[in-house]
Amino acid sequence: CSVNRKKSDCSTGCNNECYTYRSLINRQRYEVSILGKKYIKVVRYTIFRRKIVQPDNALDFLKLNCSECKDIDFKPFFEFEYGKYEEKCMCQSYIDLKIQFKNNDICSFNAQTDTVSSDKRFCLEKKEFKPWKCDKNSFETVHHKGVCVSPRRQGFCLGNLNYLLNDDIYNVHNSQLLIEIIMASKQEGKLLWKKHGTILDNQNACKYINDSYVDYKDIVIGNDLWNDNNSIKVQNNLNLIFERNFGYKVGRNKLFKTIKELKN
Repeated sequence: CSVNRKKSDCSTGCNNECYTYRSLINRQRYEVSILGKKYIKVVRYTIFRRKIVQPDNALDFLKLNCSECKDIDFKPFFEFEYGKYEEKCMCQSYIDLKIQFKNNDICSFNAQTDTVSSDKRFCLEKKEFKPWKCDKNSFETVHHKGVCVSPRRQGFCLGNLNYLLNDDIYNVHNSQLLIEIIMASKQEGKLLWKKHGTILDNQNACKYINDSYVDYKDIVIGNDLWNDNNSIKVQNNLNLIFERNFGYKVGRNKLFKTIKELKN
């Protein structure tokens, strides 16, 4: 707000919201560090040495495995509406805010006609119940930390990216790669809404859809830690595509250059 004094929205109320948001982030940064250390301990020394039936959601997982964190309120981690603070801290007049879409027909892509994949299988319906899964064979190679994933990520829709054949790879230029990702995310959203989009569960559906968008980003920039067969296949295909289009494999050291180039 200090650099936007001429904006009508940058009032005392806006500043108060910004200070509240900053305090919230500082407090939860501390809490996350505690939870992170506990999570690693549980993964390394508990789950992989004994057969334990894990809870089917992240909130119950934390409550069960972090008994000494009794002073931490877990609920805000999963339900807090950060957006209302971020919106205030932007300090932009609602009149000035404009949502512009580069492609107005972005949702009109068809998985059967717009993909370059020769093998058009696409995505399956979400299963009614699937527990969290921890795999001792899926390790982050640098720090050797185990990986646990939610039911949503296990049944993640990767579209036709994992069905691309060698000849298909050569047809995936920049814009086509974006189209493949858009079609996958569109289908993922539909399947998640079909499973969770009831009146009683529609807030969770929106959260799950948002989480999936974050997963797509991690997969594209090479930060995904889950090594199931589909994820490995997609990562290999993306490496071939990136090497052909940009001259390097997927990796976080190329994040900004890659995202910028894809948008072009």
